[in-house]
Amino acid sequence: MPKVIADRAKGGYLFRSSYDRGEDDVLAAIFLKSDPKDGPCYFFQESGTFRLVGLGTQWAIGLPGDKRNWQYAQENVVLMPPSNGRGLGKMIYFEAQGDGSGVVGADMSNVYHDGEVPIRAARHFAVDYSGKSGAKALVAIVDQLDGGGQKTWVMHSGGRSTSIEGDAFTITGELPDTSLYGRIVIPEGIRLETGPFVWNQHNREFDKLQKNPPSGGSKDVQHKQEEVPERIDFPWGSETTLRAVAEGEQVFFFFVMTLQRGDPPEISVQGKGLDARATIGDRVVRFVDGRLKIE
Repeated sequence: MPKVIADRAKGGYLFRSSYDRGEDDVLAAIFLKSDPKDGPCYFFQESGTFRLVGLGTQWAIGLPGDKRNWQYAQENVVLMPPSNGRGLGKMIYFEAQGDGSGVVGADMSNVYHDGEVPIRAARHFAVDYSGKSGAKALVAIVDQLDGGGQKTWVMHSGGRSTSIEGDAFTITGELPDTSLYGRIVIPEGIRLETGPFVWNQHNREFDKLQKNPPSGGSKDVQHKQEEVPERIDFPWGSETTLRAVAEGEQVFFFFVMTLQRGDPPEISVQGKGLDARATIGDRVVRFVDGRLKIE
């Protein structure tokens, strides 16, 4: 039987099947990491991240690492330095269907707050398992961001390869004739990129030096401190990492993806800006009245 779990502490989980684990199963999950007062939850930089697994491939994964030193860049999120994603998400709506399809909306403003400049943010995540799209699963993600600087939408994949053609992308699966196909609905003209990216972040070695300064004369100490900068450029991801970079204070990312065997269904886009809608088979994806909908 299909199963859906929604929990204010742990986020929303959307399953096609909670029991079968064969190659035809599909699992989509989003983690909100909400208020710990609502119950047990994670305390790492995972708010808003998601996972896509099915047809023998982990299409969206988290990068391995030591959770004591977890970085937001290891997750499938929107990066907006200097924030490192330590805040909490908050569920604002949740809807589910009997077949496991559903949609989750989360206020992400606290996640990106850097203590100085207020930032308004939200992530909306929807999954359709009905097959009416012509694919095994249809996934839609909308990110609303108001404030801050450059914004990088990131998805780390465990697929075999990632290719880009204009505003569309294809990730090939581990099994023959399987793929994840996606397209940016808005904003128009956004550039898609693949491969590792560089994120300027705080240097932990700098902190260690401050706590345990080197012994010796003042010149030795000064020289050592100059060698260890407070911030460093650090690479994240792999050749199959997908990202989209947008400039400006107000950004609206709208992605639609299908998971299938064989040729993917066409994703056609009608309209401009917030009025845009994507049609995939007999399904229409749109964002209206502050909610993501698959109809």
